[in-house]
Amino acid sequence: MKAGDWKDYQHFCRATDWMDPYEAHAEEDYAFERAWEDFCEAYEKKYGDVGEDWDIIKANWDDSIDLSDGHSCDYLLEMSVDEMVKKGMDVKYWCNKYRDEQYHIYFKTNDKKDLPLDSKTWREQVYNNRLEAMVGFNTKQLWIYDNVRDVYIDPPTEVLDSLPDWREDSEKAEEALLEICKSYPDWLYDREHWYGDEDFEI
Repeated sequence: MKAGDWKDYQHFCRATDWMDPYEAHAEEDYAFERAWEDFCEAYEKKYGDVGEDWDIIKANWDDSIDLSDGHSCDYLLEMSVDEMVKKGMDVKYWCNKYRDEQYHIYFKTNDKKDLPLDSKTWREQVYNNRLEAMVGFNTKQLWIYDNVRDVYIDPPTEVLDSLPDWREDSEKAEEALLEICKSYPDWLYDREHWYGDEDFEI
């Protein structure tokens, strides 16, 4: 130190009005941590335990939180995770997960083809085309596979009954089911219709 008789940096900080930037950052981190814990407690009280879906909620919370505004995240408390998914509010979470996975591959290979797509391109090429229709080998019915969320979606009986008979023309039936999905029906986002167990066989 050029001025004053300071024993060390910490002594200088304690004896003056100087605020250690590291301590200031730690205080801010603690404030964010407490705000997130408070939000989780309020969300869980309203919707119950949401399991792995906390990651989706956290991605939206990070985008919304403003420590100077105690109500900045109130609108999230008005939405279940299913509603967030239906509004496409899980896109950032899945895109970030994809990018993390691609960078992990890239740092191992140093091959530029493994670099992740930018968010806009990823959404256009991957997220918007994530649904695939297929006939279950065991169930002998049509299913939708979401290759971003990695879940099989079981269409309601009335939807399946409205489709062409897949035994006569499976490609035509699959195209008809995907056409229905373009209107984003509610059942597509209903977790009761989702099957994500790795041991699950359609």
